[in-house]
Amino acid sequence: MRFGRVVLVASVMAAVSAIVPAPTAGAAPACAPVLVLGARGSGEPQSGSASDAGSGLGQKTYDAAVLLRQRIPGASVESVQYPAASMAVLAADTSAYFGGLEQGVSWTRERIARSGTECPGQRIVLMGYSQGAMVMHRVVQDLVAAGDTAALSRIDGAVLMGDGDRDASDGIRAWGSARKGTGLARQFPSLSGARSTALPRSVARRVQSVCDRGDTVCDATGASGPARTPGDVHTRHYTATKPVRGAVDVVVRNARASLRSAR
Repeated sequence: MRFGRVVLVASVMAAVSAIVPAPTAGAAPACAPVLVLGARGSGEPQSGSASDAGSGLGQKTYDAAVLLRQRIPGASVESVQYPAASMAVLAADTSAYFGGLEQGVSWTRERIARSGTECPGQRIVLMGYSQGAMVMHRVVQDLVAAGDTAALSRIDGAVLMGDGDRDASDGIRAWGSARKGTGLARQFPSLSGARSTALPRSVARRVQSVCDRGDTVCDATGASGPARTPGDVHTRHYTATKPVRGAVDVVVRNARASLRSAR
């Protein structure tokens, strides 16, 4: 009986690893119909861990990517290459922490541009948790500020979980129990580098922001009220929860519609 359980667990792990394989250094990019770029949260290792099958996406971003790959099997997933410095670094040196975040913004924008050159028909989906959500939020804002309509037209959605750059009043679609408030980084833009760039409606409706009550990262003002259950909401929530699944479903529908219209 014990042997049977071991075989079952091994089979499940193999199947999950096949859904989102770990990025291969130096591999030539294949023109998958959809490219998912995922950014991990603070302190999560670029080399990956058991919680993200070694993908370097971080557990929450990885689980969201798995949900998407189950619906769009041909999608390719890559982890954003950036420091994702820990909260200890933030406490000791804010410029180093947010400087590392900006490296993630630059890497992602360059990767999107390269995708447009090498695979012009490829659709793009952005995903991120915590610091990684801030990376992706800023990528979208910077593309808007730069007037890069070519890149924006290929982005079918972004799933932002526990986003420190969140502003519930900016037209981005809200998921989770926190429907009001702004994120921690938006409270201190001169330190964090948070943008104030407004997103046009056509872009904002593609951005899905998941935030739960009591999460002091994405609702630093506490405008939505206290957590419904005790504990650290920011680290305990967002692992393939119902709001995350709903956000991913919207992005999947957008990507499928784009792929159908391109045929």
